[in-house]
Amino acid sequence: MQGKPGRVLAALADPNARMACARAFTDAGWEALTTGDGREAIELLRAYPTDALVLQFPLKVYDGLEVLRRIPREGLYVAPGVVLSVHAGMEGYAQRAMEMGAARSLGNRAPLQEFIQACANINAQDRLYAAYGREAQIDRLLDKLSFPKGHAGTEYLKTALEYALSDGRLLRDLSHGLYPLTGARHGAQAQQVERGIRHAIEKAWMSGPAELQYALFENTIDERRGKPTNAGMIARAAELMRKKEGIV
Repeated sequence: MQGKPGRVLAALADPNARMACARAFTDAGWEALTTGDGREAIELLRAYPTDALVLQFPLKVYDGLEVLRRIPREGLYVAPGVVLSVHAGMEGYAQRAMEMGAARSLGNRAPLQEFIQACANINAQDRLYAAYGREAQIDRLLDKLSFPKGHAGTEYLKTALEYALSDGRLLRDLSHGLYPLTGARHGAQAQQVERGIRHAIEKAWMSGPAELQYALFENTIDERRGKPTNAGMIARAAELMRKKEGIV
């Protein structure tokens, strides 16, 4: 998470550069993984929730752009913030990568401390590229469940789902994590977000298709209230979209 050492994957072509990068990050308190193979990078990201990805373009099998292109398709629990290591002459690739969601771009000869600091500064917005293209999928699910269109709570829920799809850890603390982030996008306080989402769920569960609601959210429904909690709703909806279960 932002400001704290976590896990970093260095996907770099040069084995000496990989070794130096791993050593520098480890000395700074990070857990460091390395590879020179883009396909293996994707496999490592699947296996290990990773905070930051230091990425070069010339890699084996998948190049850096292909790695960045594939991450949103993977349904990762945590999408890494991407810091580019750019060789001279590859500025055009870097521009495309930034448009695809990379967070920072540094020359490959920049001091390793700059890469460490860039990775430490990764924030929730830097992970949102993992939800690119999911807006229509989110809309379809909420429409099927009869969430009221134009309702503030429905809009909050859409944003909350984008964040949850980018970093599932945000579901551990809605009040201090997901709600403030969602509210910042809408000019609302965390309490407004909580109430708005709760109200939208109530409306949907009063008028929506009970059979579908129960089929999708059975284990998250509060027995006393007959509807999912906010946390249950967001977590289950994100899970459905990650699994690509054909329902949405």
